[in-house]
Amino acid sequence: SGSISPGDSLELLPARLVSRARAVQVHGRPRSATAGERTALQLAGVDLAAVARGMELATPGALRTTRRLLVRWQMLASSPVAFEGPLHPVAVRVHLYAAETVGMARAIADAGIAAGESGLVEIALAAPVVAVRGDRIVVRRPSPAATLGGGTILDPWWRRKRRGDPS
Repeated sequence: SGSISPGDSLELLPARLVSRARAVQVHGRPRSATAGERTALQLAGVDLAAVARGMELATPGALRTTRRLLVRWQMLASSPVAFEGPLHPVAVRVHLYAAETVGMARAIADAGIAAGESGLVEIALAAPVVAVRGDRIVVRRPSPAATLGGGTILDPWWRRKRRGDPS
């Protein structure tokens, strides 16, 4: 969302690298850009080797990264794996926009989630991602590759309550 103009300060996430937009082009013409336009940026202060697929640019401090998600989950009817409850985590590969990372997912409810059902799932990620409430994810099994389902992020900074935690 928003817009970008030459000279704007930017933060490259999840690496948290600060940069500046040296030049902005939309369809090969220099000008400011707004959300939804095909845009090319020339960034100052960031090495090309530091930029990777799935990274996001934002106004510094506007977004933050996370490694733990609470998701409203919909399991595919054809899913080869079921979530058997909080004591049985499942290895997953999470796709969030262009970002992709592995993690462990577990159902919040003791009953778990069978193929074709929905419920709440906690996902602990191996690498940080940029996520906000309402983002959609697709989840696959790492090996052998198979799509398990997907869902909507309810809490991008989920922290499960433990015994003794204050309410």
